[in-house]
Formats: sequence, C-alpha cells, structure tokens
Amino acid sequence: MKARFIWLLALLLACVCFAAPAYAGEGEPALEVGVGVVMPGNVSTVRQDVVINGEVQGDVTSWLGNITVNGRVRGDVVSYSGAISLGSGAQVDGHVLALSGQVQREPAAQLSGQVIGNVGAGSNAVASLLTLVLGESGAGRMSQGSLSLGLALAALLTMGGLALVWPRRLEGASRTLVALPGRSLALGLVTALLTLLLVPLASGVLAATLLGLPLVLALLLLLQLPYLAGLAALAQALGQRMLRGPNHPLLPLLLGAAPLLLALLALGTLALSWGAVLFYLLASVGLGALILSRGGAFAPA
Repeated sequence: MKARFIWLLALLLACVCFAAPAYAGEGEPALEVGVGVVMPGNVSTVRQDVVINGEVQGDVTSWLGNITVNGRVRGDVVSYSGAISLGSGAQVDGHVLALSGQVQREPAAQLSGQVIGNVGAGSNAVASLLTLVLGESGAGRMSQGSLSLGLALAALLTMGGLALVWPRRLEGASRTLVALPGRSLALGLVTALLTLLLVPLASGVLAATLLGLPLVLALLLLLQLPYLAGLAALAQALGQRMLRGPNHPLLPLLLGAAPLLLALLALGTLALSWGAVLFYLLASVGLGALILSRGGAFAPA
C-alpha cells in the first residue's frame, strides 16, 4: 500500500508539471467578434482566447483563455484561469470576474457592475477577498508569499478542527483512501470536473440577483470546505502510514499535512494559480475517499 501511495502522489505532481502546456492553448487562434459585429446570446470558450471588438448581447466566459474587451458586452465577463483586459473603448453592462488571472482596466473603460480581481498585474479573486476584509492598505502590504502562507495556515487550522470535531469520519475516509486509492482518485477527479462544469451555471444565476458577486464569492468559499476535508483525509492517511499505530487524532494529521502544505506553499509562492491546481488535485483524492465511504461512515476494515 505504501508504494501505491508514493506512485499516486508522484502521478499528481506529474499532472501539475505537464498540465501547463495543455492549458496554455498556444497556437489556437482567438475567437474574435469584429468591429461592427453584433453577437446575439453568450460567447463561451474553454482554452481559446476571446477578443471582443464589436458587441456581445450576453455573457463572455472562458475557462482557460484570456479575454480582451474593446467593444461592448451587455452581460458579465468571466475568466476562471485567464486574464481579462478592458480597453479604453470597453463597455461592460455586467460584472467582471477573474478567479486566478489578472484584471487590467484602462481608465476610460466603462463598467456598470463589480470587478473581482483588483485592477493591475498579479491581481485575482483572492486578493479581492483580502481587500474586502483587510482594506486597501492591509491587502496591498501582503505579498504573494505571505498570502500563500496565510492560506496554508488557514487550511491547517481548518483541517485540525475537522480532526477534532470529526475524528471517526476522517479515520474512515483515510482507511478508504489506503484501501482504494485508485477509485478515490478517479471519483475525486470526476467530482471536481462536475463541480467545474456546474459552478459557472450557479455563478451566473447568483450574479444576476440583487446582491450580485458577493453571493458568488460566498458560494466559492463554501465549496472549499469539502476539498479541505478531502485534504485532511489524505494527510491523515499519510500520517498514519508514517506512525503505524494508535495515536491522538491530531498527530497523524499534522505529520501528514506538513509535506502537503509545504509543497502547496512552495508552488503557491511562485505562482498562486498553480498552487491552487495542486491543492485541488491533492484534495480530490481525499474527497473521492470521503464520497466512497459516505462521509467516512462506511470504510474497509
């Protein structure tokens, strides 16, 4: 079982290393709405960049591509892993959301809704959350490294709380992960993919309400809880393999969480978005084990 764990973690790290070329979308021409062209409905891509020089009467969405707006968008502009650029002639009637990319906005650009991701290089939705909590001056003082450290500490505290409040369920999920690592990984990745497909639909519905994007941010924060529980299950399993014996529930979790959080911290300091990719890959394994064990209630002996 120990060898299978090592191969499983090696596979996840390899996915992170080799995912960048696949996500980049290099060589694929951008989807362009030309000057004077009116596009009815929504515009959506996965890896393809989008350039709006004309008018789109709905939303503009891209999962992994960059979005450039020089014309008019009557809905929202959303990029989940790319950058958004609003030129001097841009008119956006809705909101602008860049979860892990940058938002660049020319002073003359007209925007009716909210911007999630501070205007400027290196901004993202996490930075916007910090701005809401800490204010402009407090968030501005936080570097990418200190932000990664803060997120890692918050994850560790949450995982420790789960180990204290939910010890038997976490133990059951960790046993399931040791017994069925392949199934846990497959189910976790499928669940993550379904979440990735459903989040834009839910976000679009929430963004259309009176409260707008704050509800989207609340939804995104709530979605992190099952992934933190999955990461805790993975850490618990790793820690138990190292200790090999009955211990306090916190001890194996802390021991197993140390290498995971150090890897996330190192990668997040270099690139926050890739740190997030590694987090979801690792957490998906434990999340799959949680689902297989029905929340840790039914686990192999």
